[in-house]
Amino acid sequence: KLPWAQFETALADKQCGLFHAVHVLLVRLLYQDLKVTGDANPFLGRPPNVLTWPELLRGYLKMVGLENREEGVEALSDKMGLSAMVEALESETYEDLPFRVRLSILDLNIQLAIETQHMRHHIDQLSESHAAAQAEKRA
Repeated sequence: KLPWAQFETALADKQCGLFHAVHVLLVRLLYQDLKVTGDANPFLGRPPNVLTWPELLRGYLKMVGLENREEGVEALSDKMGLSAMVEALESETYEDLPFRVRLSILDLNIQLAIETQHMRHHIDQLSESHAAAQAEKRA
């Protein structure tokens, strides 16, 4: 486990391996949730790693923005700040973005990943386990 102070320091470091690793895992969750046919690879030969995750996330955010527009919920895209995040990821390398923007990108990536089917299933399992443990304590 990483103490909070070290975690804060790591987040502020532009070359933080931990920060990139978290993004890689979150982007992987986002793409695993996409509907693909057969044995198709949602990464199209570009699996997420420390070099590719910003571009993969940018593409995913553009896709979500287009879907929201088609479904008539542009306000949701605006509230999520999708266009600002896409613009930030297009404008310069991730490491050169201001800390607050990098933190906003992490926040958005986490929020989107929490909504994936895989993560929802995991959270549901944890909730059920916790409820069962609480019931056993009361019994």
